[in-house]
Amino acid sequence: MRQRHFARSDLPDAEEEFWSSVLKLSVALLFVIAGVIFACGGGPSSGLYSERIGGRYWSDPGAFANGFKGVCSVFVTAAFSVRPLDSRH
Repeated sequence: MRQRHFARSDLPDAEEEFWSSVLKLSVALLFVIAGVIFACGGGPSSGLYSERIGGRYWSDPGAFANGFKGVCSVFVTAAFSVRPLDSRH
């Protein structure tokens, strides 16, 4: 079988892929950091993110707001997110 020799190297492609991956990872990290800042109340003073979200809903209505039925409904929803409806092997 005859080998083909290309005029240009694959090195620029690899370098471009490296830098685009670095950009992608840094943007993802930026979104995570911004999300933590907004969840801790670091947003604008007049807006949705002006106060800490952390434990706002823990005491009112509480962890089990709808009782046993609410807990069971969460487990049903979680089961469909783990295993899709159409599970072909």
